[in-house]
Amino acid sequence: MHTLDPAFGFRRIGGEVLFERPVALARPRNATTIIGVDRNATRMDHTLVRAIAFARTWADQLEAGEIRSVVVLAATQKRCLHYTNRLLPLAYLAPDLVEMIWPEDSHAR
Repeated sequence: MHTLDPAFGFRRIGGEVLFERPVALARPRNATTIIGVDRNATRMDHTLVRAIAFARTWADQLEAGEIRSVVVLAATQKRCLHYTNRLLPLAYLAPDLVEMIWPEDSHAR
């Protein structure tokens, strides 16, 4: 007899059974790898949270006109231009994604 891993979800659609499993995608060395995700994981990725915080601050400064360009921003922050350009899109992540990365109850920490 086969048992079903509790991390799997499943539902029946018509005559088919749809299995659901949370996954994360990683892109090491230009390859995409699927890795399992623990739904009950409470460990926060502080590096990613920090990157989002930087990106939001920088985007606010650029939008307010406090800083003229990304080049000036990178120089002001003493960061590589490539790094700055890679982080800025994090400022515009969908709110539900940010909530998954940085739960509301942990913002004050």
